[in-house]
Amino acid sequence: MSARRVLVPPRYPGDANVSRLHAAAYEADVGTLAALLVEEAVRCGPGATPEAALEALDFQGYTPLMRAASNGDAACAALLIAVGADPNHAASSGRTALHYAAECPLAPSVGHDPGNPEVAGAILGGNPACVTSLLQTKDQWAWSAGELARHFNHARTHGLLTATATDPTKYLEKHRKHVELLKQEHNEKVAERFGNADKAMAIGTPICVAGYGRGTYVKLATKLIGANEHLIEMASGCFASKMSLPLLLSSPSLPPSPSSLS
Repeated sequence: MSARRVLVPPRYPGDANVSRLHAAAYEADVGTLAALLVEEAVRCGPGATPEAALEALDFQGYTPLMRAASNGDAACAALLIAVGADPNHAASSGRTALHYAAECPLAPSVGHDPGNPEVAGAILGGNPACVTSLLQTKDQWAWSAGELARHFNHARTHGLLTATATDPTKYLEKHRKHVELLKQEHNEKVAERFGNADKAMAIGTPICVAGYGRGTYVKLATKLIGANEHLIEMASGCFASKMSLPLLLSSPSLPPSPSSLS
């Protein structure tokens, strides 16, 4: 009996500490990508779109969406589109994410089908107002996305792009609904996380009291209530009202510091 072959996605060759969204998209890790996008949204504030992170360029000039499209990762591509990734962003070659979705040069490396039309469907379905311009955009070699799909014999993707040009509403409806569902799920996760943050930061709670003194108090309070990293960052910039001072002075777990309260 032959040993079962297990596909291990390649590691992102860039700096994962700086480009975590790029790494998750490159490695087709939709779970990590979803968690990172929630983290970025919470950091920016409720309902905010982390545009800087979404449109950041990696060492090859790719956005996270371009990375997802290059390896034929429909799940990551749809999620990035749902949270606001710009499909019009072009690399130095003039190629957009739709061009990469039509070719999918890295799809085999992560075990994906390079001819899967779902990637292109997510990009177009999530941006109905940009369909015509995306289909007509040409790279520096004068290739449109449809021409690339035909050149690489990706019949299903080419068929979707061709049909969409004639009737976007009809052929993109299921993709539009899928992106809207992902957007709703993402927003709910952000709201839940930010709701928890609001409760933890409420006036009079240990973390808010700690914010008045900063430094040691923040670390101690967050440790006591089990707050995570983003709450620690928020607490470091928080000032409690005078209503919280009695709690600080009376709390045995948060000894007052004259220097921090002066």
